[in-house]
Amino acid sequence: MRNDGSKLRSEIYFVVNDVFNENFNDSSKAFERSIAENLQELTKDISHALGFNSELSLPRDLSNLFGSLDFLSEMQISLNERGDGIKARHIPIILKFIAEKTKTLQARGNPPYTFIWGYEEPENNLELTSAIKLASQFQSFVPEPISQLLITTHSPAFYNLSKKDDAIKCVFIEKDTNDQTLCDHQQDLIDDRMGVMELLSPYIEEIKERIDNLEAIQEISNRKAIIYVEGTSDKIIIEKAIDIFTPAMRDNVEIITKDYGAGCNYVSDMLKAYFHMHKHHKERFKCVGIVDSDDDGKKVKQELSQIQDIGTSVRCYLLPLAEDVVRARRDGFTIPGILECNYPINIWSNELNKNHLEERTNIREVLSDDLISTLTQSERTLAQCLDDKDYKIKVTHVIPKDRKVPLAQKISKMDNACAALHLEFLRSMILDIERFLFNKKANTTAG
Repeated sequence: MRNDGSKLRSEIYFVVNDVFNENFNDSSKAFERSIAENLQELTKDISHALGFNSELSLPRDLSNLFGSLDFLSEMQISLNERGDGIKARHIPIILKFIAEKTKTLQARGNPPYTFIWGYEEPENNLELTSAIKLASQFQSFVPEPISQLLITTHSPAFYNLSKKDDAIKCVFIEKDTNDQTLCDHQQDLIDDRMGVMELLSPYIEEIKERIDNLEAIQEISNRKAIIYVEGTSDKIIIEKAIDIFTPAMRDNVEIITKDYGAGCNYVSDMLKAYFHMHKHHKERFKCVGIVDSDDDGKKVKQELSQIQDIGTSVRCYLLPLAEDVVRARRDGFTIPGILECNYPINIWSNELNKNHLEERTNIREVLSDDLISTLTQSERTLAQCLDDKDYKIKVTHVIPKDRKVPLAQKISKMDNACAALHLEFLRSMILDIERFLFNKKANTTAG
């Protein structure tokens, strides 16, 4: 790998010399003059001793010098000291640079340069996430500046690209029982023949999505603070709450979630990843996550609090509870601490009138042990306990999943004065998030 890298760096010289000939020669001559000025005493002594003028000069061919050039990381780690996987990721980028610069040499009227690459098993020495990144990189190179790219591979990180891009063709080659070579392009057959790779294939897209998210977040964190939430409805409502309570913060934050399947574990994973990234990039903005105030959310918050120094750059907030939910819990009704349960009673009543609510099938799940014991030992019924409670509807009914986003959108479209009444339970948390992210005031304990 080291010899290949040296040869490639030498090739950089030839293309740079051709493309930037005049500027490159001027730079070389300036370097020579600098050497001569600093070694004037040495060359003078040599000339005096030998009886003729002698001066130091760069060689006409600097390819060997370029072959010795190094790529250093921000931590000043030499590419030569990095693993084979990192070195392998440099090769296509260098080749792409050479192709792009060579294309600029095309004279008017001449046929265009055409580059066809052949790459043998690029996944070698790469762990899966790096292979996925490299596959996406290759995909971006075609058709410009590379006209055609031929790859032999055993990795779904590469052959799975053909499932979503018609410009990518995948051909499977094998020998039958008679030792005859066969070719096929059926994707199902490929997965079947790849053995253990078939097990990995379904997860490639998920891993790729995570990589894309992290790369996007790294870019965003240079410009904005980030707030992670559990789902789409949370994103809509938090955006509205920020518009109402901290409008100055709106253009400086990015609220991120997944379209489906996010939840508190997603928020936890992203906060942990952000924390570890921020340790090495302290100039970037801080980050917070908001999770439901339920058992899972509390567990996530507790786990994050165990990570040393995490609170300096990352903070996890439990979704605050509306006053009626707090009273219900005090009375022994453990209404879930999810977003929709904190909406005002009038929202729930309107949903009930439109037959959008569902009856809670298991009332016991929202009854505390103490309340169950009290009901068991007394003559009062559950209906009697709830008779005069304004939060009764939140105990007896639930908002179905398919109404979460429409309700959030309904509140988001309200004017700020009306929406502020519906989202008052979020005010304190939103203000504290602003203080934490932008150091408005001394930080306070969240959640």
